[in-house]
Amino acid sequence: MSKPSTAPQKSPRLTPVAATLALLGALLVHSAEAHAIEGELTLGLGPVFADLPTLGEEGQGGWGGSVYAQYQLTQFWGLQGGATLAYHTSIRRDELPGQRISSVWFGGIYNIDVFTYVPFISFGATAYQAQPQLSDADGNPVDAGFKFGFGVDYRRWRYWSLGFETNLHAFVTDIQTYPVYLTTLMRLNYHWEL
Repeated sequence: MSKPSTAPQKSPRLTPVAATLALLGALLVHSAEAHAIEGELTLGLGPVFADLPTLGEEGQGGWGGSVYAQYQLTQFWGLQGGATLAYHTSIRRDELPGQRISSVWFGGIYNIDVFTYVPFISFGATAYQAQPQLSDADGNPVDAGFKFGFGVDYRRWRYWSLGFETNLHAFVTDIQTYPVYLTTLMRLNYHWEL
């Protein structure tokens, strides 16, 4: 005959570790309140890394900057426009000259979710100017195109946020010379209600 167990029975109680995790979770949920609101204006700027991967044998990478403005129509949909300037250097300078590409764009933004981290997609029509011109297909110094991007902003503070955005650009009027153009922007934003 077996003896009954004399070990104390564990009652389903909340341990200190579980209590600590529950408290941290509640604090995180509380601090993740939505900050992007209807009628908010955002001004931003940041450094840009730009890449022309199909230009020349090794492509051309470059650095520059961007400034932009964004207006939230609703919590999720907004309008944005801005300008970017980047200078690209060639690894083999005898192959291609350096390229300065400037662009001005206007389009929309859609916030996928609005919490402490705000992931978004962006899109827009863009006018590009590349100097020196590598192609004079139509003799026009300005090329038309569009951009599609995705990114995320960290909105821990009411008036400031940090983030990044990656964009894929298409030069519609000079797609032979620039079939792929990529930019990655580090974003510093200031927000206020109008």
